[in-house]
Formats: sequence, structure tokens, C-alpha cells
Amino acid sequence: MLGQSRMDRVDFDGDSIHRQTATYSNGARIWSNRSNRDWEGDGLVLPPSGYLITGPNGFRQYRARKNQIVETVVSDEYQYFSAEDRFDFGSVIMNGALAVRSPSQGTIVFSEVLKPGDVQFRLGQLRGTSSGQKLLNAWILLTRGRKLELKFPDIAQEGDLVRFRPAEMATTAGYEIVLGQQ
Repeated sequence: MLGQSRMDRVDFDGDSIHRQTATYSNGARIWSNRSNRDWEGDGLVLPPSGYLITGPNGFRQYRARKNQIVETVVSDEYQYFSAEDRFDFGSVIMNGALAVRSPSQGTIVFSEVLKPGDVQFRLGQLRGTSSGQKLLNAWILLTRGRKLELKFPDIAQEGDLVRFRPAEMATTAGYEIVLGQQ
């Protein structure tokens, strides 16, 4: 996202070199908290080692305190969610760490980064989904390109909320979920 962008300026909060905001030529901004205390930046509470990055095309990435420390990335290509304890990110409710992408309308791929507990996602709020869609198929994606079907009761839908229980297998790489219209 920063690519060949030029850093235009660096500002410091008060007289602290540990709380800095960098601005880039493409419009990106980075708030970086290297102090030992929380710092509020652009409406988020940044804990020690916390940060917020905003950029072109709605790019947003942060490590912030929201009752617990959570990490999120929202970009054109993927979304990423991470929380130690169960957390409602709006489009996804989970703990652990997952990257989510939508290779085509109605297909969602969750990639495990850190094994989550039960995962819930809201249709119409998660990119690549629409309110009112129905769960058609789901697979556990394994290493070496293998797939296993994910079936009830390990995956279920109630209205616009889809819930799945992650597989307890060391070779699990993620989950592919296919949705269709009613």
C-alpha cells in the first residue's frame, strides 16, 4: 500500500518521540505508539506497540485496545481479524486469527492464522456476501489441496448469521463457504 510513496512528514504528539504520526504522498497515515502508555489516535486507543494505518481505497489496519487488544486489516484484497478472547468485529465474531477473502461473489475463504474457537459471520456485513443468502456448501481446506465437506452441526445458518466450528486437525489451512440466493 505504501509502495513507492514518499514520506511527506512526521509529527510527534506533544514532546514525545514515542508517539508519532507519519504522512505519505499517497495519502496514507500511520499513527505509531512506541510509548509505555495507551494513546488515542484517530478515535482508537492504541496500546503500547499499537498502531493505526489508513490509506487509499479505504485501507485500514490497526492494533488497538477495545476492551482487549485486537488487530484488524480491511483492504481491497482481504480482511484480517485477530483477538485473544472472543470479540465482535461487526462482520465476524471470533477469537484467534483469521484472514478472509472473497474470490468471487458468494464464495468466502477463511484462512487460519491462529486456530479460532467457534466463528460466526454476518451476511451482508462481510465483504462478498449479501443479506438473505443461503449456505449452499462448505469445506474444510487442508494442506496439499485436499478438502473435506463441513456439515451440520459443525456449520449452521440462522437468518443472516452463519456459524461454524473449526476442525481440530493439524493439517487444516482454512474453510471455503459457498452462498447462494434464496
